[in-house]
Amino acid sequence: MDAMTPPHDPALAEAIQSVLAALEHRDPGASAHAWRVANLAARLAATVGFEAAACAYLWYAGLLHDVGKLAVRDGVLRKPGPLSVAERAEIETHPVYGGRWLLSVPTLRPCVPAVRHHHEHWDGSGYPDHLAGQAIPLAARILSIADVYAAVTSERVYQTAWATPQALALIATQSGSLFDPALVLTFLRLAARTGLPTA
Repeated sequence: MDAMTPPHDPALAEAIQSVLAALEHRDPGASAHAWRVANLAARLAATVGFEAAACAYLWYAGLLHDVGKLAVRDGVLRKPGPLSVAERAEIETHPVYGGRWLLSVPTLRPCVPAVRHHHEHWDGSGYPDHLAGQAIPLAARILSIADVYAAVTSERVYQTAWATPQALALIATQSGSLFDPALVLTFLRLAARTGLPTA
């Protein structure tokens, strides 16, 4: 099985498409972002030696990493300017809600650690559980890099897309703070070897 092609499950695929459509309605551009994150994360996972099934679950986790944003109010989710402390705290609940939703879908339970912890930082400054270093699940560390790269290289209403060199420089400068240093090196090598899409 290819790393980016999980086992075919029509019912699950339909459910995921419905969830992504709902998220897209709330946050335009979210669906395209989810697909990019899923594919980038699966590529990085395959490069570091994940088996096919683990790549497939990480691909699902990439598609659904922001599903918890459905629990965030529109006024916060779509706010164009800086968020208040309270609004930031509300946004930071989305990995928790996403993890809880995935727990309710038996097929997707293996995705929970990646989704719940994809905003944890290597230095412990992330959320929701302030995990650090190796305590952060490897799948979540991979998803974190894919999420940030996909986010900054995408054109959104509130941001101009960064060029690939700028985005890779950002990933490199956050090695050891936001990101696992070993994974950053692998990601940069992957980018140099095969290239990474900007859209």
